Amino acid sequence: RRQTELRQRYAQLIRDRRRRKFEVEWEKKHMNVFHNKQQPHSQHYTTRKSINGGGGSRTRSSSFKMEMTTNDKEELDALVNVDLAKREVKKTLTTLEIVRVGTSGSIQSNIDVDTFLVSAYGIGMDGTMNAYDYDNRADEQEINLDFSDFLFEAEIDLCLPYCFGAHTDMLKKFSELNKGITLTHNGFYAPQGRQLRAERAYPDYIDIMAGFKTKYGKITNFEMETSTIYGLSSVLGHKAISLNLILANRPKGQFSVKYKEKMEELIHIALDRI
Repeated sequence: RRQTELRQRYAQLIRDRRRRKFEVEWEKKHMNVFHNKQQPHSQHYTTRKSINGGGGSRTRSSSFKMEMTTNDKEELDALVNVDLAKREVKKTLTTLEIVRVGTSGSIQSNIDVDTFLVSAYGIGMDGTMNAYDYDNRADEQEINLDFSDFLFEAEIDLCLPYCFGAHTDMLKKFSELNKGITLTHNGFYAPQGRQLRAERAYPDYIDIMAGFKTKYGKITNFEMETSTIYGLSSVLGHKAISLNLILANRPKGQFSVKYKEKMEELIHIALDRI
């Protein structure tokens, strides 16, 4: 119920903000038209703002390691828990251990390149899990509530966020590694604060996100998979963990020059633990 209330609250905040922005822009646009008609030689100003607005018992455990799309995650579950010939969910379900080993960029200046970092939590800014019915743990709900309030205060209007944590059993296997909160996006460029030719809606996005604080920690890094892996694993009853090689320190503009050997090292750490 609290999760539903949170969604409704943030959705209403977004609707209210969008309405106010529309009213301001509409007024500016039509006032410009009015003034241009009255003063044909005056300079014309325009405003622009981007608004995007059954199962049974479980038995054995298997392990999969790969970079995955949303479809891949559901299809992995279907391979072991759906009788594809009969098109029925199996009576005995299999719990998978899903390990993501991938690259990421830190948004905190004190996290150096080539650091290994475990995503204790994944906050989704991609919208994927909003299409699913799910329940959160208390800690996940608290982080999501804090982050939703943070987005509202920072006037970041992108999507309805969600939060899921790594499975506690999997976290224990990598207890010696640094831990952080990972922010998952649905794109590589503007969604992560980059710009080529198309302008970003939020030029200071990285600095803003780096300022988020909760009792569970700060946002440490950006990537494009973790929150969905955690979310679908939670919904489907699997155990997931996300391991990150910090390839870039975004605040300092530093990049790894030995990422191949460091990635191989992280892969071996993952294989040794599972």
